[in-house]
Amino acid sequence: MQKLQVLAVSLIVSVPLLWGQWTETFPLSNPEQCLRPSGPAVLLNDTLYGGYNALFAASGTCAPCHGHDPEMLASIDEFGNDVNLVDDWRSTMMGNSARDPLWRAKVSHEGLVNPGHQEALEDKCTSCHAPLGHFDAHHQGAASYTIADLENDPMGQDGVSCLACHQQVAEGIGSHHSGNLDIDTAKVAYGPYVSPLATPMVLESGWTPVYS
Repeated sequence: MQKLQVLAVSLIVSVPLLWGQWTETFPLSNPEQCLRPSGPAVLLNDTLYGGYNALFAASGTCAPCHGHDPEMLASIDEFGNDVNLVDDWRSTMMGNSARDPLWRAKVSHEGLVNPGHQEALEDKCTSCHAPLGHFDAHHQGAASYTIADLENDPMGQDGVSCLACHQQVAEGIGSHHSGNLDIDTAKVAYGPYVSPLATPMVLESGWTPVYS
């Protein structure tokens, strides 16, 4: 019993000392940095990125109107439950497709196994997992869009974002495969409403809602 008491006291004393020594050796000015993947553009706070590139607007541009309403007047069901689209989307694999660690690991593995085709493989994979970055890069004349490009591109890191789906043209839908998407280069967002009130969305985002 006495040995157990001595051991317990030793642990109580040694753990804080070891922790102090570890934090001095590896200081964390920001505790979140231990969770941070590589790349300066990774966002860790709760705010969705609201930027633009030449072809798309990111999800943070859509969130003010289609996300959570603090007044609980919009995006609620008949029972008063919050059913906003943005929170539903951001918790899915679509919202996290560009940051999915399993996908990142598999792409890395494929590049290691096939180093001569790494650039082509990463370009193909990002067409589905990071379409806002991939298709904008090709729209602007880039030969490829790689993981290195994605690491520094918050638009690509937005995953299968709103306009990745809502900006696809009607022609050819259902006949393309493996990330071969036809993206409308006009600032339109296709949706289910026949005659949508366009002005608020145009003023907020610059995109025009169109029935499809």
